[in-house]
Amino acid sequence: MAASQQSPFANEEYTVGWICALPTELAAAKGMMDMIHGRPQTAPADADHNTYVLGTIGKFKVVVTSLPLHHIGVCSATASAKEMLFTFPKIRIGLLVGIGAGIPDTTNERDIRLGDVVIGSDSAHGGVVVYDFGKKLADGSFQSISMLNQSPPR
Repeated sequence: MAASQQSPFANEEYTVGWICALPTELAAAKGMMDMIHGRPQTAPADADHNTYVLGTIGKFKVVVTSLPLHHIGVCSATASAKEMLFTFPKIRIGLLVGIGAGIPDTTNERDIRLGDVVIGSDSAHGGVVVYDFGKKLADGSFQSISMLNQSPPR
């Protein structure tokens, strides 16, 4: 379906929100979709400055947006997510998907490389580390000061 056509689904039917940090990640997200739906049935709320790609992946109706050019970081991602919820109020799963700088660390036996998927799991600390609340130690390691304690209810 052409992006200029309207989605056959109401905004309230979309339950997965996907935010990309970069336009190239948005292009990859579109490539993951089984079907692209077109533009939202209800225009984005006045408080919503995002541009959306709507579609399905498997049984899920997915809303994808990219952060505005040159607006990266936690504040921009938070604003984008908040604005997405104005227009798509039934979003229940939120994803922030990116390339994680895409730089391998070959000195670490737990090396994470571009293309790997990192998923948080339940533990004493939860699965999300707030990367901008911490300090770099003398040995070069990062000590987190803040993290989210629990994953959302199912």
